[in-house]
Amino acid sequence: MSLKITTNPTSNEINEIYKGLLIHNLHYIQMEQYTPLAVFKEESSKKIDGITGDILGNWLRIRYLWVDKAYRGKDIGTELLQQQKRKVPNMQKWILLAFNPYLFIKSRDLKYLAC
Repeated sequence: MSLKITTNPTSNEINEIYKGLLIHNLHYIQMEQYTPLAVFKEESSKKIDGITGDILGNWLRIRYLWVDKAYRGKDIGTELLQQQKRKVPNMQKWILLAFNPYLFIKSRDLKYLAC
């Protein structure tokens, strides 16, 4: 066994890791119950915030969470998390968070993601 660290991973290396994660988690997720989901607010027909993801059976996966700079610090992100979680009433208190480099969540909002 060897450890490899690279700042230039190939798409094949990334896909191999993703497939391993997917295979591990497939028995927890009902893919036949897939529903895309988005919650957002608009002001003058322009989006000022949004959260996107999907429902996979009784899992809620969050992909992106964004609040316009002018509206930050007003608990709008917290409200988006609450509303998205309410959309899945039969969720077994599990939220799968798809981490990405553009998703930043304040520690106080982690309670909405915790089970």
